[in-house]
Amino acid sequence: MSNEFNLERAKAGEPVEFRTANGYVKVQFVGMHGPDAVIYWQYGYTPVDPQELRIAPKKVNVRYRVAVMKNNQGDFYTIVANHDDEAELIKGWTNFKRWLSDWQEVEVTE
Repeated sequence: MSNEFNLERAKAGEPVEFRTANGYVKVQFVGMHGPDAVIYWQYGYTPVDPQELRIAPKKVNVRYRVAVMKNNQGDFYTIVANHDDEAELIKGWTNFKRWLSDWQEVEVTE
């Protein structure tokens, strides 16, 4: 999914970000005024070039658990489970040794 600015998505209320010299900051999209997009942010209402805007990347939660395994040559390696069914499958394998972690949940940007 592209994060480039999309007027229809911005009008529908999706979060918008404005590019500054220090990176992107969240702003409120107000509307269009001629060729400029109007945003509201820390400096008040500001007309900007729409090319300086983007739809904010979505954040999703990723859940995982890490297991240690041992291959036929006696070498250890790790494997990751991302859901309960996968964890049960891994736990049933003969080369499964133990879980290295409990379930972890992290937020990542798409």
